[in-house]
Amino acid sequence: MLLIHVHHLTALGTYTSLSGIWIELPLLVPLLSESWQLPAKLSLVISFASIAPILIVIYRHGRVKNERALEQQQFMVVSLENDKENKTRSIKSEYFLLLCILFLISTLLYGIIPSINSYTLYPHGIKLFHYTVIAGYLSYPLISLIGVFIPEVSTKVIYLLTFIGILIFVYIFLNAKLSPCPLLVDTMSGKVLISFMWVMIILIFSYERVALGNYFCRTHGHNGLLWFGLLTQLGSLLGAMLIYLLTVTFKLFKEQNFCERLSCGKL
Repeated sequence: MLLIHVHHLTALGTYTSLSGIWIELPLLVPLLSESWQLPAKLSLVISFASIAPILIVIYRHGRVKNERALEQQQFMVVSLENDKENKTRSIKSEYFLLLCILFLISTLLYGIIPSINSYTLYPHGIKLFHYTVIAGYLSYPLISLIGVFIPEVSTKVIYLLTFIGILIFVYIFLNAKLSPCPLLVDTMSGKVLISFMWVMIILIFSYERVALGNYFCRTHGHNGLLWFGLLTQLGSLLGAMLIYLLTVTFKLFKEQNFCERLSCGKL
């Protein structure tokens, strides 16, 4: 029991430290030489820590592979009837699709979205940048509370939330691509809209992860949670690597030169 509490405190300390770094990011971006590329570089460095959990999961997966194969054979013997076989295939297809959604969400939420916050928020002002990042991280406790009262939702709701989240991501990514003159820049409506979109995408994707985690735990037990953790880490790493290449290597996004006076209305 003591070991469990120590583990929880260690995880809480790690999360608090990382959250503190991201919250202070709006203050660091204009001071450090990395400038607007700092979130992408920081996200990549943090994601490299995912390699160790991935290796551990692969190692444990190999150890229990034979046991799972035996369980699957026994399950196949029990499910000889056609209607049961069709039901089993349907469950497996749904399970695979939800795993793909989890991977997509992890790629966007932990890899890509944090890496482009400077390009989408900074053009609207450092105060909005700072307050939006704080509001985003304050959303996580709210999601945990919602997850207590609504631990699971139907797969149709998951699909709907994923679709809405992708639409919001497209808007955020488009703003990053148009930086330093994103949509509705220098307007109050633009500031409110981009800040709202940022908080909403964190709320939606974070809750989806809670609901998917509960689903995998209920339907597939330890094996489901194992894949949940593996795809989360893989998605985070892949997203961070992809956005790093787009930001630093190919320079897809442009930052504002504060030594020059920029007039977005004339662009």
